[in-house]
Amino acid sequence: MAGSYHRYRPNGGSSLLDWVNVDVDAATGRVVWARAFPPEADGVRCSTPGWEEDRQLGMGYEDGSGDVLFVTCRGEFLVWYADRDASQPAATVRTTYVERYPTDEEVAFQLRGLQSAPWRSAISEEEIRSRPKPWYGPRVMDDRRRFLAVSHWNGLDHVTPRHSYIDVFRLVDGGPEYALTLQVTDKVVGMDVLGDTLAVLVVRDVGGVVPERRVDWYDISTVDHAVNDARKESVTEP
Repeated sequence: MAGSYHRYRPNGGSSLLDWVNVDVDAATGRVVWARAFPPEADGVRCSTPGWEEDRQLGMGYEDGSGDVLFVTCRGEFLVWYADRDASQPAATVRTTYVERYPTDEEVAFQLRGLQSAPWRSAISEEEIRSRPKPWYGPRVMDDRRRFLAVSHWNGLDHVTPRHSYIDVFRLVDGGPEYALTLQVTDKVVGMDVLGDTLAVLVVRDVGGVVPERRVDWYDISTVDHAVNDARKESVTEP
C-alpha cells in the first residue's frame, strides 16, 4: 500500500520538513520503497497571486505501475514521474482547461468571515470573485491509470453545494491528459474507485442543524468511451 510521512530535512532549507512517499508491505508493515522527491517542481509558476508557495511536491498518487503523480499550485499543474526513481519528471501539465470561480454564497461566506475578523483585511470582494477555486477536495488514482480530483471549493465547511464536479484525467504516454468532468449530486468529502464503480461520501443539506452524510455509488464504465470530447460533462445517476 502507498503512503507518506514528514521528516526533518538533514540540511535545513526554506522548510524544516520533507514529504517522504513510501510503499508499505501490508502483511509485515515494512517499508519496501521510500523517496523524498525534490521540494519544489522546476519550471512551475502559479498564476494565482499568493499561491507561489504551493509549488511543492507533497504527497504523490500512485497507480501501482511504478509511476507517481503530484498536484501543485492547488491543482493548476500535474507533475508526473513515469519512473518514480527517475531524477526528473517525465511531464508537467497545466490543468486549468476550465476556470471555476466562487459562487455568490461562497463569496458572501468569505466576506462575513473577513468582516468579523479583529483586523481589517485588504482583500476586496472583486478579488475574492476573481480567484479560481483550488482543488481542496479529495483525490484518487485508480488501477486503470485514471486520476480523479474534486474541483469544488471543499475548504468551506459551512457551504453545501447542490452538485460537485470531479475532474478526470488519464495517464497516457505523453503524460496526464484531461478526459472529462463528472457532475455528481451533493458535496463530495471523500471518494474511492474500484473498477467501474465510483463511491463518494457526500454531505447534503436536509434543513437540519447537522448536514446528512451518506455514500452514493456511480457506474463510470462510460468514462473511457467519452474521453474523445474534451469539453463533454457527464452527469451520472447514483
